[in-house]
Amino acid sequence: MFPSNIQINQSKQSITQEHPLSKVIVLNQARLISTHSIFIYEILLKLTQSLGFSRLLDGFPERQLLLDLVITRLIHPASKLESIKFLEEEFDIKYERNNNTLNR
Repeated sequence: MFPSNIQINQSKQSITQEHPLSKVIVLNQARLISTHSIFIYEILLKLTQSLGFSRLLDGFPERQLLLDLVITRLIHPASKLESIKFLEEEFDIKYERNNNTLNR
C-alpha cells in the first residue's frame, strides 16, 4: 500500500481512517527512513541521451563508467572513488576493479 521506507506510528489513528479511499499521508504520523536519488539519476541519464552523449558509448561499453561518473558528480560532487561508492549505495550500480581498470 505505502512504500516500504515509510513507517507509520501505529499508536496513533490510521492515516487513512478519515479518508478510507484516499492515499493521503498525514505527515505528523509518518517518519522518513531514507532517501535515494534514483529519480534524478534517471532524469539526468535521459537528458544525456537526448543531448547525444550516449553516442559516445556506441561500441565502447566500458565508457559507461565515464557517463555514470559525470551524472553522479552532478548529483553528489565527490572524488572518483567516493562517486563509485555512491553509485553502488544509491543506484545499485557496481563496478569491480581489475588490474587498474573498473568494469561494470
